[in-house]
Parts: sequence; C-alpha cells; structure tokens
Amino acid sequence: MNQLILSIFITLIPFWVFAQQKSLPKGCYMNLKEVNNKQPSGYCSLKLLERGKTGDKFPVFITNDYMFTSPFMKKKVIKKKIFAVVKDGEIYVNCFRLKLLEGYAKVIDKGKYWIFEGSLSNKEIGTISALTGLLGGLSANKRRVLYLFDVNTSELLKAIPKNMKKILKDEELYQKYKSSKTKRENSTILEFLKVINQK
Repeated sequence: MNQLILSIFITLIPFWVFAQQKSLPKGCYMNLKEVNNKQPSGYCSLKLLERGKTGDKFPVFITNDYMFTSPFMKKKVIKKKIFAVVKDGEIYVNCFRLKLLEGYAKVIDKGKYWIFEGSLSNKEIGTISALTGLLGGLSANKRRVLYLFDVNTSELLKAIPKNMKKILKDEELYQKYKSSKTKRENSTILEFLKVINQK
C-alpha cells in the first residue's frame, strides 16, 4: 500500500512542478521582465471591480471589463503604470499598456500566450468614431476581441477571422476552423486558440 502511494506521488511530482513553474506569485508586475522572472514589484492591496457586477461602478473612460482601486496607491499608477496584477490566482493585464483602451482584462488561458478578451485599440476606436460619429464610437467601445499576448516577445496578436491562418499556422487545424459555421464567434475562436497555446 505504501509503495502504491509513493508511486502515485512520484508520478504526480512532474505535473506539480510544471504547475508551479507556470503560476505567477500574487502581486503587481510593473513590466514584462518582472513577469518572466516571476518577481512582482511587491504585494499591492487592490480592490477588484468587475463590469456588470452588482455594486461595481465604472467611470465612463474605463472601457475594459475590470479595474482596480486602492486608497494606498495613486490612480495614475493603477491605470497607466502597472503592467499586470495577479490576484486570487487570476492574471489581469493592463490593456492601456498594450495600447488598447483603459482598464484591465482577465487572462482566460495561459501557455505560450496570454489569451484575453479586450477592447479595440485607441486608433481603431478613433477611426470608427470619425466614420460613424459619436454613437458609432460608443458602440465600438463595447466590442470585445480576443487577443494573444506573447509573454516572451511582447507581440500582441488580434484573433479575428482574417488573422486565424497566420495565428494557427497548422493548415489542417486552420481548415477545421474555416469550416466551422460559428467561426466568427469568440467562443469558437477561443477553442482553436487554446489548442495552439498548449503546444
């Protein structure tokens, strides 16, 4: 019996070590170097607010779905200086630092890439507003797109249908995606992104 338990324990060690290596310690990360070194600048006492959650109110200029507040830290630092926050086992990336609109997005899959759902870029919103007016711009603010952020190179890829061949790279996988009747939906795109994210 003891030998069986020991055997199971030894078998699970590599998986436990791998999980530990992939996880980031809680805290505030000011740049990508700290993320890759798994060394946050320090623990930061931040309150998480989520769009749509009862009692959580968002300023008009915060477009993405999460934000943080703190009586101990300047708003400017939270909004524009912090790169990512790890809280309760989840990673929240600062979209402003990636040249998207203000606010944070929750990383929904971790591997080679951080996959998250965020707003359009400032440039895209500006273009839409110029072409369609204020109402068009406000509507575009609510649009959510899937992104892949390469934590090694800092490359940000926009996962929309026309970019999927380049992103997936595997022709067989791309053909499966292309033949899907729901290929334009984020939920379908996410399924295929998860496949390449674990390679």
